[in-house]
Amino acid sequence: MTSFRDTKVKRIAFYLPQYHPISENDDWWGKGYTEWHNVSKARPLFKGHEQPKLPGELGFYDLRLQETQENQSLLALHYGISAFCYWHYWFGGKKRLLSRPYGQMLTNENVRVQHCLCWANHDWTRSWLGESNKVMMKQKYYGAKDFKNHFYDMLPALSDTRYLRIKKSPLFGIYDPNFPDAQLFMDTWQELASKEGISEITFFTFKRYHSRNFESQINQGFKYYTKLNPSYDWHLMDHSWNFKVKRKLYRWLQYSCTIYDYNTYVEASCNELEKNEIPTVVANWDRTPRVKSNGELFINFSPKLFKTLNEKAQNLVEKRSVEESFYFIKSWNEWAEGNYLEPDQKNGRALLESIIG
Repeated sequence: MTSFRDTKVKRIAFYLPQYHPISENDDWWGKGYTEWHNVSKARPLFKGHEQPKLPGELGFYDLRLQETQENQSLLALHYGISAFCYWHYWFGGKKRLLSRPYGQMLTNENVRVQHCLCWANHDWTRSWLGESNKVMMKQKYYGAKDFKNHFYDMLPALSDTRYLRIKKSPLFGIYDPNFPDAQLFMDTWQELASKEGISEITFFTFKRYHSRNFESQINQGFKYYTKLNPSYDWHLMDHSWNFKVKRKLYRWLQYSCTIYDYNTYVEASCNELEKNEIPTVVANWDRTPRVKSNGELFINFSPKLFKTLNEKAQNLVEKRSVEESFYFIKSWNEWAEGNYLEPDQKNGRALLESIIG
């Protein structure tokens, strides 16, 4: 097996730019709100449940501070992370949210880690409170003119020398492939990219367990797809122990979280790849800081098991050409989902160290 330090495999970590106050979150959730509020208030729901999970050396950072992004970049590069894939929020009509960290990163030459973008084209709702039908920010699509505005808003990013390219083509993700005029969106961007002297854009998207006829649903403009979170593989796991625990929790809580064994997840994941599939490895999972006992979580997570999962993903993509030898990690800093690579108070840098062996 090729060592992590010798391999040319690219590891792309999804990056949440949420950790700074914005006026919209102030209105919806309270003055100064960021996800650190959920992280710090988390509590264990049963014996052995590890909460709260608190940040280590980077602290409860504010992404308005450029030093934070510089420190993140240094850590990522030292531990074999090739790029951050920033979640990008464009709601149509030139409405963007959480754009400040990415914008200031583009102007900061001290942030040397590569970057790419993934358009999180979905509504923002109050689902964390069980109110999925209450929309705070609606995702809208206004057609060709708006797609053009979107492209030119992103042109400085796509033109940046640090922007991640696969076979010389900028990599750009779209969360939901089944949006109105998806083909027109991609055709418009490809035409404008050619006009601006940018190589053809490489689009990727996401497959979910409940997606039916996925191959026919996604537009032919997508080169790759991946499975974003562990829900796709949960159906492969043995639930017998989980159901027993759920029944016990229900007696005490009147409702229950869904519990899975991380070891079983590692065994079920990254055993083979479908055509054009890019693996995503998940660095733990625990959504209870956001949704309390209505969430899903792993138990028995360890850096050692995470290392095994990375090795499996690496072995799969190494069978491809060097240009296509890459995989995703979820995530760099999704603290309220329990999946992060950044140092925490319990394990320090152990997750990062498990990547490079």
